[in-house]
Amino acid sequence: PINTCNVAAQTATNFCQTEGEGGSGLYGGPLAADDSGTLRFVQVRYAGQIFSATNELNGIAFQGVGTGTDIEFLQVHNGADDGIEFFGGTVNSRFLVLTGADDDAFDFTFGFNGASQFVLIQHNQNLANTNTGIEADSQGSAPFTNNDALPRALPRLSNFTILGADVPVGTVSVSDIGALIRAGSGGRYANMVIARFPGGAIDIDGSSSFGQATSGALRFDSMFLANTPAFTSDTDNTSNNIAQFFSNTGANNGVGNVVGGTPSIATFINGPTEQAIAPFTQGSIDQFFINAPFIGAVNSALPFNASAPATSNWTSGWTFLLNPAPSCPANLTFEGSDPARANGTCVLSGEITQNTTLLASPNLRYELRGATFVGQDQGGAPAAPIVGAVPAILTVGPGVRIEAEQVTNSANTAVLVVRRGSQLVTLGTQAAPVVFTAEATPGFPAININSSVNLWGGLVLNGRAPINTCNGVFGGTNGADFCQTEGEGGSGLYGGNTVTDSSGALNFTRVEFAGQIFSATNELNGIAFQGTGSGTQVNFVQVHNNGDDGIEFFGGTTNARFLVVTGADDDSLDWTFGYNGAIQHAVTVHNPLQSNTNTGIEADSQGSTPFLNADALPRALPRLSNITLVGAPAPSTVSDIGALIRAGSGGQYANITIARFPGGGIDIDGSSSFAQAVAGALQFNSVFNTATPQFTSDSDNTSNNIGQFFSNTGATNGTNNSTGTSTLTGVGPNAADRPYINGANETAVPVTNPVPLDPTFTPAANIGGVLNGSAFNPTNPAASNWTLGWTVWLNQ
Repeated sequence: PINTCNVAAQTATNFCQTEGEGGSGLYGGPLAADDSGTLRFVQVRYAGQIFSATNELNGIAFQGVGTGTDIEFLQVHNGADDGIEFFGGTVNSRFLVLTGADDDAFDFTFGFNGASQFVLIQHNQNLANTNTGIEADSQGSAPFTNNDALPRALPRLSNFTILGADVPVGTVSVSDIGALIRAGSGGRYANMVIARFPGGAIDIDGSSSFGQATSGALRFDSMFLANTPAFTSDTDNTSNNIAQFFSNTGANNGVGNVVGGTPSIATFINGPTEQAIAPFTQGSIDQFFINAPFIGAVNSALPFNASAPATSNWTSGWTFLLNPAPSCPANLTFEGSDPARANGTCVLSGEITQNTTLLASPNLRYELRGATFVGQDQGGAPAAPIVGAVPAILTVGPGVRIEAEQVTNSANTAVLVVRRGSQLVTLGTQAAPVVFTAEATPGFPAININSSVNLWGGLVLNGRAPINTCNGVFGGTNGADFCQTEGEGGSGLYGGNTVTDSSGALNFTRVEFAGQIFSATNELNGIAFQGTGSGTQVNFVQVHNNGDDGIEFFGGTTNARFLVVTGADDDSLDWTFGYNGAIQHAVTVHNPLQSNTNTGIEADSQGSTPFLNADALPRALPRLSNITLVGAPAPSTVSDIGALIRAGSGGQYANITIARFPGGGIDIDGSSSFAQAVAGALQFNSVFNTATPQFTSDSDNTSNNIGQFFSNTGATNGTNNSTGTSTLTGVGPNAADRPYINGANETAVPVTNPVPLDPTFTPAANIGGVLNGSAFNPTNPAASNWTLGWTVWLNQ
């Protein structure tokens, strides 16, 4: 069936038929289950003849086609009009790829009522007439303007990834709107990712389509609108309050929608952000749909799996130009053939001053050589960048391994530094993490997962968020608008006034054997977040066997979730210079083979020579929830203090368990930090302190009665704090030495709701970093053992 008749209706049989474009003849009829054949594993390239502005052929036109038609694994590439258009009919389809349509990628009209699932749309910047990802009409093309004609277009669409053209910042994109819904069309839209459309992710036009939304015949569920703007800013959308249909409230509104945010997609495959969004059950929408535990079109980088395509990269092996063999980017140095790798070595060194993407290949090795900088320093003010300085984005795809060259001269240490205004984006997955590690360099000892340390520099991200230390260097138009200072290890200036600044995103990323020590006061950390802002995303990151601190925050406002620090040879988590971010779900475990191991947490506001103003602003007031701090096992005494809080630092510590620190579970040093505790700006809630002793026995703690802040009484004292015996457990043959999973005693501690402490926190069922030992759950990692499958040493 179709809803348009430009030839007299067939009165004898009572159905519409009409002429197709391009002289393609009549179509239409009464048979919903009609069969026009099978299209499976088909490419259509470079089609789309244009006869006139109103008479254009599409890559594939399904004109009045019924459900008996079988459509799977179909690509249309660079169609001159629409990629695929459905002119009425009821045909279902899945596993579609639409690349480079020169108008609309996925288009329907004339009462289309089919279902489509697993559809990947990518626009091509080279096609000037590119328009929308989806154009949805029921009937609306002259002379057919009855938007309420029946059958109404009410398709069911699920698991789409719709990507506009990928263009550099400042370049005008050819793409316009992600999904344009109009002319009376309704339908179900679920489990979609929409990004890179300057005209808006969603646009609903006309009273008839808005009427469908109001009645529930047009509905959106588990949509990730990773786009600015989310909605097209026209009068229809404003007067009808389009946002209400994504608000997850009301009988006819959808659920699970996420409006706004930054996509973490690697080329077109879901990253951690997409994987964390719970899908709407597909089978409840249409029985044709496969129930898949993810949103978007492609959720895995694994090779094509014929028996369960949705569990793999189902585009691999049969599409055109979509999965090219990885090669060394032209702006990096390629060094000939390598006997073990057919495509040789790709070297990162010096300055990277253009956007660069690294993709995994068994035939290509990536080497980090010497001090390597992403971009040139843009300065501390985004609105007034340093003239002539060039920014860049380094994107690292799933499964990429970057090996740092080992050297004898520390001046030539390999370190990766992201300068202000540039970004590092790692797109690892649980099954294919991004790894920064040391190279097995000839002439150096073999790398050992237990004992190797301090073999290269590490990662440094410089940002433009506030810090409280100026080192005599001020920035801004009048010379004193914001603080900036020099980072350790020659990593350059950092600091600014942009709380929301972004230095990129780290997802499922490991940093191994780093931490070059130049001197006692100049040491590189595994990862140094230097003045990075809240726009920087940090999810599922491990630092293992670092020569100095595992992760250190030098001021800034970056938030982090799902952190693992193992074997840090100083402090596991460290901050200073006014850090004001939030950390939830973290595990730190000390390694008895690291002789300089110190604390689980070292918390300063400002206190390192020559910066000794413990009351400098902004004060370090981070928020922490669901942290597990574990020292080295007996008889080792390398560990000292679980959490050392000093130099004016305050903060909120909630749902934390501390075990095996012979120097004390908690130590507060200095009058300034004790003043924060008295004022309630340093507070402990649901902290289970099993260390012996519980508190460091120094004069500060004794004279200030540190125990009172854990007594669960008083206006500024915490609640639900307790002491006792650790029952933490582990995984693997070294479980007893590396415990981190809650046991009975940890589970029994009353939990404090962390959400009021910081809006980025999610509700917690228990204290501690890992609540149980169940298999990794990508849609709810916190309810599972989220360390499984991507970390090293901890579970070995």
